[in-house]
Amino acid sequence: MINNLINVLRDGARSNKYRITIPLISDLDSESLDILVQSTTFPSKVQTPVEVFIKGRKVQIRGETNLENTWDVTFYNSKDMFARKSILEWMDIIHYNQWFEGGNSYQGALDSIVSGIKNVMNDPFSLLNQGMNKYQKNIKVEQLDGYGNITFSCELIGAFPINVSSIELDDSNSEVSKTTVTFAFTDIKYSDKGTLSVIRDIAKGI
Repeated sequence: MINNLINVLRDGARSNKYRITIPLISDLDSESLDILVQSTTFPSKVQTPVEVFIKGRKVQIRGETNLENTWDVTFYNSKDMFARKSILEWMDIIHYNQWFEGGNSYQGALDSIVSGIKNVMNDPFSLLNQGMNKYQKNIKVEQLDGYGNITFSCELIGAFPINVSSIELDDSNSEVSKTTVTFAFTDIKYSDKGTLSVIRDIAKGI
């Protein structure tokens, strides 16, 4: 028992070993943020039970699955505040409905809305095909081991920013400023390293 406890404490998941991948709204689908994250979370999932009575006896059965449909991440700002500007631009694109034109070029809000309405009138499914999947992205939160290998991960499906925190400017504070962003998402998928991946790692070690 003591040896098992020592192994868990030595090899257990560390809260400070993680990686966040946030794709950006861009003409290049592969573009993503490279930022130094201070803190974030693996979102929770709750299965709410329902009470039913069978012959006078109270029985618990499965009910609805509830998710924390928002996720916060706090990161340090670079000198040019690239990450903060990128996320604010993402929010602007959503606000002005610019995804209907499929690009980052800024145009009048009215022209964009009219274009979107025309697309929906011609093809009702274009609202999904040309709208939601343009401004929603999947964000990865990964647990790492001491060597930087992924041991567990979750993917936030259909995520998009809904709040960017303010930054306090104070001449008495010389610390690196931080930004906290809140994302909304629709679903979450969990994964870990499969048996084949573990076998390959062992083989590499040998």
